[in-house]
Amino acid sequence: MVHADVTFRVQGNAPAFWYQQTGQTAPAPYAIAGGRTNVPLQLEPHEAVFLVFRKAAAAPSRAPARVTEQTLGALEGAWDVAIQAGRGAPAKATLDRLTSWSQSSDAGVKYFSGTATYTKTVQAANAWFDEGGQLWLDLGDVKNIAEVTVNSKPLGIVWKNPFRVNVTSALRPGADQITVSVTNLWVNRLIGDQQPGVEKKFTYTTQQFYRADSQLLPSGLIGPVQVLRMQARRGAAQFECRTVTCGAKICAPASVTCGSPPKSARFRFGRRARNGMPASVTNWHSRISVSSSSSMVPSSFRLRSVIFVRPA
Repeated sequence: MVHADVTFRVQGNAPAFWYQQTGQTAPAPYAIAGGRTNVPLQLEPHEAVFLVFRKAAAAPSRAPARVTEQTLGALEGAWDVAIQAGRGAPAKATLDRLTSWSQSSDAGVKYFSGTATYTKTVQAANAWFDEGGQLWLDLGDVKNIAEVTVNSKPLGIVWKNPFRVNVTSALRPGADQITVSVTNLWVNRLIGDQQPGVEKKFTYTTQQFYRADSQLLPSGLIGPVQVLRMQARRGAAQFECRTVTCGAKICAPASVTCGSPPKSARFRFGRRARNGMPASVTNWHSRISVSSSSSMVPSSFRLRSVIFVRPA
């Protein structure tokens, strides 16, 4: 995974992620300062994303979204597999467990290159749908590319880690049919065509790139396959006010410009009251009332900063 802070010569517009594989957009975290916009990026291996600045920024910064992930169930047991014809493999097979084709005792499967379609019926528990969020199908390890269909609804193609597909729109309580079509590389078939005693070759190359003893590549749906619930809390717009000095429980800054009245607030205390948490806003107008349940807050203290937070 790659982490990077990217700076753009843009001011006044809020960035959004545009995901080319789905055509969907999502708010991106950012901070505007000095006429530029800084965006923290987190990318999976081989991942690419577009950043677009289309809408005016409602705040000078936005925190990253917080995503929680919960495993709801594993798709264990047998899978029915239909194998592409004309490539030397049997038309159908039943796998008791997911494993690489290259580990099969059947030479037709072991050296197969092409597309095989896995099918399985799963029982989706009602509890999977109770708490909201999105349901995702995590295919685990895939070699090399997969197309996913749930209840006859195509849900897209995945070609990189993590091999995950959003199945929220297709999965339903009860019986669901999961179909995964996996295509591997030509390497194993090229190696299979070099085996001693082979009467029919399925490939032709102008140069022999592989020998009979060349290493086979992992192929197929290797898994484990799991259903996940993903819940994301959007990052909040942040409004930071100037440092103020407070006495007792009342803070009265000369002026505070923080946009609309906040839904919540976070406070950073100075040294004398660094343990004086939590604190909360009880009034918003000409003055800010601060209360705390901690005995560590002295009768007079200084707030290093006040950050008002309202939903983006």
